[in-house]
Amino acid sequence: MKKGLFFLILLATACTASKVKKQIILEVNQNELSVQEFAQRLTEKLQGSDIIIAKSTETVKNMKDVIVSDFINYTLLKEWATANNLSVTPEEIEKEIQVFRSQYPDDISFRASLAEDNITMERWKQNLEKTILERKVNQDVTKNVVEPTDKEISDYYQQNKSRFSQNKAYRIRQIVLAKSMDAEKLYAQIKKDTDFAALAKEYSISPESKEGGELGWVEEGVADVFDEAAKQPLKTITKPLKSPFGYHIVQILERRPTRQKTLQEARELIKQELFEDKKQRAYIVWLEERRSQATVKINNELLETMTVELSDE
Repeated sequence: MKKGLFFLILLATACTASKVKKQIILEVNQNELSVQEFAQRLTEKLQGSDIIIAKSTETVKNMKDVIVSDFINYTLLKEWATANNLSVTPEEIEKEIQVFRSQYPDDISFRASLAEDNITMERWKQNLEKTILERKVNQDVTKNVVEPTDKEISDYYQQNKSRFSQNKAYRIRQIVLAKSMDAEKLYAQIKKDTDFAALAKEYSISPESKEGGELGWVEEGVADVFDEAAKQPLKTITKPLKSPFGYHIVQILERRPTRQKTLQEARELIKQELFEDKKQRAYIVWLEERRSQATVKINNELLETMTVELSDE
């Protein structure tokens, strides 16, 4: 069933619709959010949701709470940015836009995806600018957070050793074909011509074909065809093995037993994770302190009158 677009209405108010839209529903340190803007944000939050979920009173209430919290946070963030000369340049926005556009075949497809989400390009850019500014403020607020100590890294490793256990794995290369008959013919050819990589590049339909079929290390239990191939001696080229993706001709190049990574091997990953966690906690403490000092006024009566209607489009 095609979802309709969400529209917001106001109930239990004596004011005309045009007057209501201009009313202030939220104020943070004299920064105001109108009913009209709040309605637009709520529409964006619910856009694409299942109709039953979108009409749920609990869902709508939760989304309202999120919008209120987001506005408070972003207002405080902007105040900090202004006080500390942090801003977002048009060049930075354009650079981020290009990253998103690169995920689509062309600009038309990119804009069509925005249209499907019922958001204009201008609105999307505004949201993107907010995201970039939030990132800058986060970096500024947490710039003095110190890296984890050797003891913190070691303690974390000792308390979470299971995280750094490597399962049994195989280094694999393969050729995948769509049809059984083609796979059988190629298997017969491989037995005569051992240039596996060249045949993979020419015939395989899997993404790693350009790498000569080199798939790299795959852990035991990931795919039945690989576990089946692993029963054969190393370097054996298997007969075609069927999977949901086609017919695989597999060669196991190496085996790696189950092993525990050493502290030294896991060190950089642990250091990075602990450091990011420290910065996140520091940012949360900073934000909570700012919120405790902020003057926030919410028109709860007006907020409660907002309900959701869906069009048939």
